[in-house]
Amino acid sequence: MAARLSIVRDAEREWRETDPNWPGKAKPGEQGLSYKSLMDQPNLKRVRYEPGRFEPPHSHDEDEILYLLDGVIEFGDQTIGKGDSVFVPRNTRYSLRAGREGAEFVRVGFR
Repeated sequence: MAARLSIVRDAEREWRETDPNWPGKAKPGEQGLSYKSLMDQPNLKRVRYEPGRFEPPHSHDEDEILYLLDGVIEFGDQTIGKGDSVFVPRNTRYSLRAGREGAEFVRVGFR
């Protein structure tokens, strides 16, 4: 059986807020984020961080790639900007912060 082509149109997906029970959910007064879920496998999302959004140290049970569409994200002493990408191996603990203008990126997670 041949593989099926799957097309997802970003413009047809709605921006969502994070689930209230998600551990990374912004608390009152903190900068938040929104996202569009584009595919389940691979786990493909388009994400927007408000200016200064901070993600405390965490890890994921999947490898992930972030590709910056706009803005800046700081990973410790490293900074990535528009057109840059970063690979984070599964179970790697890291934190990040969006720059003064916020950030928008594509996140791809691979199990």
